[in-house]
Amino acid sequence: MSSAARRAITLRSGRPTSEVHHVHNVLPGGYHFSRCVNLGGRKPPESPPKMSDHPITVVAAVIRCGDRYLVCRRPPQKRHGGMWEFPGGKVDDGEDLAQAAARELDEELSLTAQSFGQVLFSAQDKGSPFLIQFLEVQATGTPVLHEHTEVCWATVQELGNLSLAPVDRLFVEHMETVECSSRIK
Repeated sequence: MSSAARRAITLRSGRPTSEVHHVHNVLPGGYHFSRCVNLGGRKPPESPPKMSDHPITVVAAVIRCGDRYLVCRRPPQKRHGGMWEFPGGKVDDGEDLAQAAARELDEELSLTAQSFGQVLFSAQDKGSPFLIQFLEVQATGTPVLHEHTEVCWATVQELGNLSLAPVDRLFVEHMETVECSSRIK
């Protein structure tokens, strides 16, 4: 931040620049914006996660029942809050994708993972260190909401109409392409 900008902030806020914190945010789709916040003497918040050479692996469980897929609405206070996603979470140290999927499904939805298939899709979540891997999972039980605000069983076409988290949207577009190409053959 330039010294002129610091002076302008001091003049507008009436507080010394040591109490003004520059906040950088990333919106869905990778758009960036910055703003200055008067902290009133409080400590600045921790920086958001940054891209690194070592991405954080996240597993997304692709659970299918007939032609419908299980998706969940993220809590409003989380990254991509209020958007729909395939359930899952970060892979802990020492876990493989299947172990992480089983743990996350139990913790978040009280579901029991029975078997695991292949990784269907993988993509980096723009503006974050998260590499999301979509893993086929067969699970039993009735979803119980421990973290999400809603669950939905939707067809591929219905998924395309939901407000999906960005990487989940890419996966659904991939599913639509695969579904379309299999009909052509």
